[in-house]
Amino acid sequence: MNFNNRAAHLALLFLAFAPVLPAQEQSDTTEYNLPEIIITAGRLPVQRSQLTRNIEVITRAEIASSPDYSLQGVLASVPSVDIRRRGPNGVQADIALRGGGFEQTLVMLDGVPVNDPQTGHNTLSLPVPMDDVQRIEVLRGPGSRGFGANAFSGAINIITRNMHDANLRFRASGGEYGLFEGMASASLPIGGLQQRITIQRESSDGYRANTDYRTNTASYSLRLPVSSAVFDLKAGYTDKEFGANGFYSSRFPNQWEAVKTGFAALGGEIDHDGWLSHIDLAWCNGSDEFLLRRDDPDFYRNVHNTNKYNFRYGARFDWGLGTTALGTEAELQAINSTNLGIHERTIGGIFAEHRVQPFEETVLDFGLYANKFDSFGWDYSPGVSAGYAFSDALRIHGSVSRAFRIPTYTELYYEDPANLGNPDLEPERAWTYELGLRSEWHLLRGSVTVFRREAENLIDWVRESEQAPWQVVNATNVNTWGIETSVESATLPDAISPFIFCVRLGYTYLASDFSVPATESKYILDHLRHQFVMNIVQVLPLGLLPSWQVRILKREDQQDAYVILDLRLTKSFGDVSTFLSATNLTNVSYTEIGTLPMPGRWIQGGVSYNVSFD
Repeated sequence: MNFNNRAAHLALLFLAFAPVLPAQEQSDTTEYNLPEIIITAGRLPVQRSQLTRNIEVITRAEIASSPDYSLQGVLASVPSVDIRRRGPNGVQADIALRGGGFEQTLVMLDGVPVNDPQTGHNTLSLPVPMDDVQRIEVLRGPGSRGFGANAFSGAINIITRNMHDANLRFRASGGEYGLFEGMASASLPIGGLQQRITIQRESSDGYRANTDYRTNTASYSLRLPVSSAVFDLKAGYTDKEFGANGFYSSRFPNQWEAVKTGFAALGGEIDHDGWLSHIDLAWCNGSDEFLLRRDDPDFYRNVHNTNKYNFRYGARFDWGLGTTALGTEAELQAINSTNLGIHERTIGGIFAEHRVQPFEETVLDFGLYANKFDSFGWDYSPGVSAGYAFSDALRIHGSVSRAFRIPTYTELYYEDPANLGNPDLEPERAWTYELGLRSEWHLLRGSVTVFRREAENLIDWVRESEQAPWQVVNATNVNTWGIETSVESATLPDAISPFIFCVRLGYTYLASDFSVPATESKYILDHLRHQFVMNIVQVLPLGLLPSWQVRILKREDQQDAYVILDLRLTKSFGDVSTFLSATNLTNVSYTEIGTLPMPGRWIQGGVSYNVSFD
């Protein structure tokens, strides 16, 4: 498919100008309000209507209606989010925002950083079933001023569901390629004590040779309100084994990998005379075993084990000049690896963020994060953002922020005949500038944002010839600019559309200029150029609820775009719900990483049972 056709241009033209249409007077005076959400993807929670940054919120309803009911599948529906999968259903995927690399996105679970210090390939191997996720907040653009290192091109905060109501949930599903999935979850409040436990298992024979997988996941959450304080305990574990046919080298089709992730966090929030304090202690463990030949483990085997310990204290308070957040953070990252060696590093930080509203229509945010690394010394990430409301229907926002990222252990120390790490790497740094408009009127909410990122010392794997090994270097400086635009509807009344429940559309355009001092680059040159996403949820007779997703993607290194169509059909019978889903409905041949083919049409179905107790 050639992207430069008239229909595509008309669609993009509509999306580019749709967000500013509400400035015009409307003849219909009927009021339809979209739900207001408190955004927590920052040190200062804020209502969506007062945002000074470009943040997307994926609600529980949107998660539940996703045709691809995995974390990777849900995130793939968000404009500016680039999901690069080596296998389906959460087997392994890289994530990037705004044309950045897969190491440049900070991922958090209920505000706790969970990035794997070994490699970004394992960042999305999280011990949280999708049934436990309440919403996902996606910060497009740097987040280092609030979260420190690694929120280079964006940040994602996965927020788990509340446990107020007692209920039991069960699900069983199956599909092509020997797919089986089962889940059981119980939310059991006892007095003021709230708790939830979830277990899940999924397996498949694979859609081609040596792409079978098996995943087991368990999670537990506990919340205890005590007077003016709330204490939380969260724990999870996931164990994943999969055939990795050509994942890292096309010369070895029988690769195999096992990735295990453990997580535990204890947190407390105390409200004392308007001073809201929060403290977290967290531990993340990652285990990664890799075989180059599945049938011959002794031929080449790597085993990596990482532990990450995080402490964070923050306080937030209101006073005469606005709202201020202050805090400190410390983290120890350790690895014991047959290839990377034994290493430890510590990261400390202090942060401050302040919001002031000098006028009713104006919001100003200031922030600074100072990080201390035992390897790189001090680094600072300042940022400022502002928003102005022309009216209830139209707002403008802008920001300037600095971000940085430190190398992973793989980038520093990995070594084999085809790949060489570099212990002398310097951190990546960037300044990002953005300007955007947001509008909301009647049934619709829209936005358009323009940004420019000026990055230096970007880390990449490069080689001078096909015979030379890939080497990690601070390769180049890269300037990236882009346009992000979206339109979404509230629930549409029957008078407007009797069969369409809601619609979300988004388009992103990205362009970069750079000079790479090597013949071949592994990652920097390969980001999205065009991305169009459309999600439609319908209501049909007999209680049928189809959910459609259309994605049109074109990458920097691809000549043509490709179109992916997914569908999920749901039907409920009281406490019982059934579904039938099909991903890649039109059976398109495409790749997301290198030459690894993604699955063709994949059909699955299942039934779930939910019972609530008064």
